[in-house]
Amino acid sequence: MKRLSVGDMAVALDRSIASGPSTLAAAMALAMSFASGAQAQVSTDVVKIGLLIDMSGSYSDLSGAGSVVAGRMAVEDFGGKVLGKPIELVFADSQNKADVAATKAREWFDTGNVDAILDRVPTNVALAVMEVAAIPNGTIRDDGRLVHDMLLVQVKKPSESKSPWDYYHVRDLIPGDQAFKPLAQSTCPLVKK
Repeated sequence: MKRLSVGDMAVALDRSIASGPSTLAAAMALAMSFASGAQAQVSTDVVKIGLLIDMSGSYSDLSGAGSVVAGRMAVEDFGGKVLGKPIELVFADSQNKADVAATKAREWFDTGNVDAILDRVPTNVALAVMEVAAIPNGTIRDDGRLVHDMLLVQVKKPSESKSPWDYYHVRDLIPGDQAFKPLAQSTCPLVKK
């Protein structure tokens, strides 16, 4: 079963995850808008989006109750439906523990019919969920970077947008090995070689 997914503002039709609480609403919107044009499949008659967040720990100010509110607002802004199916938002507290996050992600993917998991904070939680998600078109290079296919998009003219959050034309799929430069080839002075 293909799953609706978002990865750092790039969208694919695999079982993966988006990162960063600041991109939550935008990531949800991109997932919904691309899915409508990409013939995505969802696990049931509901598009279920999971938020695996820190509800009570040191990261709760970044990805706590505010992320749930932002997610609900994004669903509402999108009209509550995508692919002609209602959107359901679920959330859980990761407790900042990789094992708790991995268990919840596995439960959501295997029995909870969750199509995408967003807003995983902190890094240990994100890495644990990525491992559970087992991104089919992604690999982790020797330098530790996750390499996956990326979509090249173009911003639509306002007259071309057909619905809220309908902002992009998908122009091309860039293979992961071409989309991510090896760190050894980086020109950034902060990269240690």
